[in-house]
Amino acid sequence: MLTSQPLAPSHTPPEGSRAAGESQAMQVERPPAKQSPPEAERPQLMKVVHPRCCGLHVQKRQVVACLRLDDGDGSVDKEVRTFGTQTWELLVLSDWLVAHEVTHTTIAESGVYWPRVSRVLEHALTVRLIKGVQDVEVVADLLAYGLVQGNTAPPQYFRNPPRHSRPTLIGVVAVLAAVLLTSYQLWRHPGNVNSGQLPVEPLVRMLRWQQPEMFDQYPVGTQFAVYLPTLERTPDNLPVEITLNSASERPSWLQFDQDALRISGTPPITAENRTYNLIFQAKAEDTLESQLPFYLTITARTEPSLPPGLGSSGSTSWRAFQSW
Repeated sequence: MLTSQPLAPSHTPPEGSRAAGESQAMQVERPPAKQSPPEAERPQLMKVVHPRCCGLHVQKRQVVACLRLDDGDGSVDKEVRTFGTQTWELLVLSDWLVAHEVTHTTIAESGVYWPRVSRVLEHALTVRLIKGVQDVEVVADLLAYGLVQGNTAPPQYFRNPPRHSRPTLIGVVAVLAAVLLTSYQLWRHPGNVNSGQLPVEPLVRMLRWQQPEMFDQYPVGTQFAVYLPTLERTPDNLPVEITLNSASERPSWLQFDQDALRISGTPPITAENRTYNLIFQAKAEDTLESQLPFYLTITARTEPSLPPGLGSSGSTSWRAFQSW
């Protein structure tokens, strides 16, 4: 006898779980993608700030100058020359730099000899100072790329340092020699001195200027007047004749008043960017004489203008007016 038994119901998974299983079976593990390293940054060339400049190394008896000229075509011309430290040699250095249209120069500050060079060059160029670098070529490169941010003028103490001119030293030595000689004569011949009184006449005759040299500059077309410094003389009533000489041709527009000890004039346009070496000579009746060099530089005319907002010239003209 056959008996019918109910069949066990078959377990059918839901459709959602079936799709999830199929999707997991189809997933294939992939290795992580390699990240490419970032491209190396290309070095950027430094911008030239001062294409025509010069580096200086000042020593006791010479100045080493490195001229650096960059015309913008990728080539750089350098020239190294050596100059002396006397005033006329420093003026030759200044003319050499101006002839090559140099605008900025840097002095490697070492020792106490650089203030004189800075005082001569600052009339025509922008002078900066740098410490710790002695190679003039390196100094010129640093200045060209704008890496020198030193002072544009030396401190006030170095601009007017205490001076001991040669005539003063000679006078002191002469006075000491006269005192020693008088003391020796009093010791050897005490009876020849009347009550121990010294002669009334001065033992030393001296003639000198208070300043060893003068520097000044004026623009073209501007009338100026300069008074000479005080002339010291011993004795005070010593008659002195003062004349004006010149190392080069004396300009016709320059006047000298011997009574007032004043030099004046109005430089014409032909005197622009020139330096005149004038020499004032003071001579007494005897062999006493003293000379005063005067270096007069004529610059280009600087037109004054209004401040920004009051005219059409802009802030650049106002800064030029302030410097003028």
